Amino acid sequence: MRYESSTVVKGDSSKALEFAVTVFAGVGFRITSRAENAVELAGPGMNNTRGNPLRGVSAVRVQTDGNRLSLDADLGGVEWISKFLFWFPILLCLGIGVFLSILFLKVLGPGPWIWIVVAVVSINGMLWNVLGPFLSRRIAARTRSALDTLLTNAGSMS
Repeated sequence: MRYESSTVVKGDSSKALEFAVTVFAGVGFRITSRAENAVELAGPGMNNTRGNPLRGVSAVRVQTDGNRLSLDADLGGVEWISKFLFWFPILLCLGIGVFLSILFLKVLGPGPWIWIVVAVVSINGMLWNVLGPFLSRRIAARTRSALDTLLTNAGSMS
């Protein structure tokens, strides 16, 4: 997932570039390449949804062109969290269903309890099929908003 944006710099574009690099470095990004008017950075990754939304970016290129500051970001952290929110609930529901089925089979023997297990696990799975995509879109929107805010601030700070 890629994201591109740009803004007009109201002052010195090199100061705007340095401001953006400072913000990214403060979040844990490392500089992978640097030129006079461009910087490429690699992100630390996104492990949870409570951290800084900029961590949803796995790689970013910030460059200046005259009085314009542009940003090209790869939202790899957002993609990873989205895949996690898809697969983890499915596998968790399957695991719980198998565990409860084996446990109840050993304790209660064969019986109608299996339908209760199937119903509970299915309802949980359907709930996460609704919540997962919603949370993924929200995380992506927060990351894009943070990138836009960073660009706006960098353009104004110079």
